[in-house]
Amino acid sequence: VTEEKWLSSPKVIRGPVDTAIVVGADWGEWSNLYQLAGERFKSETPRRFLQLELIMSTEDPGIAPRVRSLSIEFEDALVQGARGQILPRSAEPNTDTRFTYTLWSSADAGDPGFDRLRFTTPSAVDPSEVMLRLSGREVAPADLSVQGDSLLFVDLPETVTQDSIQVDFTAKVLRNATVFAANLGAAGRPGLWQSVEAVERRANIVFLPALAASDRLIGDLQIAPGAFTPNGDGINDSVEIRFALFKVEGTEPRVWIFDLSGRLVAELDRSPGGNVEAFSWAGRDRAGNLVRPGIYLCHIDARAESGKDSVVRSIVVSY
Repeated sequence: VTEEKWLSSPKVIRGPVDTAIVVGADWGEWSNLYQLAGERFKSETPRRFLQLELIMSTEDPGIAPRVRSLSIEFEDALVQGARGQILPRSAEPNTDTRFTYTLWSSADAGDPGFDRLRFTTPSAVDPSEVMLRLSGREVAPADLSVQGDSLLFVDLPETVTQDSIQVDFTAKVLRNATVFAANLGAAGRPGLWQSVEAVERRANIVFLPALAASDRLIGDLQIAPGAFTPNGDGINDSVEIRFALFKVEGTEPRVWIFDLSGRLVAELDRSPGGNVEAFSWAGRDRAGNLVRPGIYLCHIDARAESGKDSVVRSIVVSY
């Protein structure tokens, strides 16, 4: 349903807003904007067809912008093609799940092949738990590395042209319809990454059935310790608040601390990085003073337009 049709419908039949986006089988998503000439290609490769959209503007009404030339440079692909799939294709939200990504490559006699794999994962992967198989034969990777919380690099022990490859790893999925993207690379051609296409429609997408049927937006909430002592002795001086956000994109949650009379005591800052939201409170109010011992209320707001987007829990401060 389009946004226009949804907004024009009576409120009683609109239903909740689900922001899950499923990538189409024929075309990729629009790339990020190109700001300068000479930038690297930002979409999946290789592709036989491209769509380009140019947005031209001017602040002078007497001058019409125009394009004088447009060119796209390309390099030969590593192999003729590569197709892949992820299994299983359903999981429990924010739960460690063992996945197997299988890819099949096809090549001509003159193709150089590939010796690196890059996976985009929804959470950080432990390299020690990664397993690699070539043609069903378990082999040791030449190297394993991770970058941030979403990239896994697997260096193969040999150059591959036509073969089947399976990579096992453990990850957590927070968003319904999460795409597991894979790319082929070569040590001798740094910066070149060839996309692996889905072997069939949605073969590289993992769904969360339990999440799709629920309006719950905040889950796996952990507040530890439940009672803390901010006295500066280095033991339980602060409380950590961690939770997962489901079906929420493009917004930052907010966490407040209130006393039992409803007075705002503090607004907490979000800790950077990670797929799980993290906040910390050192027992101080907005003026920087230590609060009195007692029971306080932690209010979490996902700042979503619909669904169960707020949670309140108690925290005990003692000395």
